Amino acid sequence: MKKGKKSQGLRYDECYAKIVLSQLVSNAYENIVIKDKPDLQFSDGSRGIEVTQAIEEKQQEAEKLFVKASRGLVNDKERVMKRIREIGCKCENGILLGIPSKDTFQLILKAMEDKLDKINNGSYAHFCHYDLFIFSDVYADDMMQNNALEEMIKLSENYELVFEKIFVLVPGYLYIFELRMKQICVIEYSNELQYEIACQANKMRG
Repeated sequence: MKKGKKSQGLRYDECYAKIVLSQLVSNAYENIVIKDKPDLQFSDGSRGIEVTQAIEEKQQEAEKLFVKASRGLVNDKERVMKRIREIGCKCENGILLGIPSKDTFQLILKAMEDKLDKINNGSYAHFCHYDLFIFSDVYADDMMQNNALEEMIKLSENYELVFEKIFVLVPGYLYIFELRMKQICVIEYSNELQYEIACQANKMRG
């Protein structure tokens, strides 16, 4: 899929991640360029951000169907919405509500490990700093967040190149794990902003 990026346009999740970072974290991210290996890059070589998902397959299916239905790319919208409900998701006020999660960070840690393997295999562009942006559907209380931070730091000890920040985006919240500083920041955002970001990402994607 990524190999065809130039001919097929930008990827939705990378556009979405860029907008989230620029609107919720810092407007400096407006200058980031969507490329590949890693997915988001500052042109001065200061920082590269890889984007991935840690979501169950059925949840991913529902999200793809929802995006297509929202963009008018399906012939039978009611049939698509029925399939989304069968998966266990539902739509309210134009927002897709995901499958109730098992509240575990294991998928997130596995996604992080996979990306650590990749940035250390020599095929990625060199940057002074690397971060990771993960789409998830797992809500985490303070204890889960602290345990996850410890696991992320422990996992990073096995690698030469590591991620300094792990951004985990779930509906309504952005968790920022700062591994070097051993800190966690949580940013809350509204359903309305989530919808606006989705619209902007679709427009950016073209």
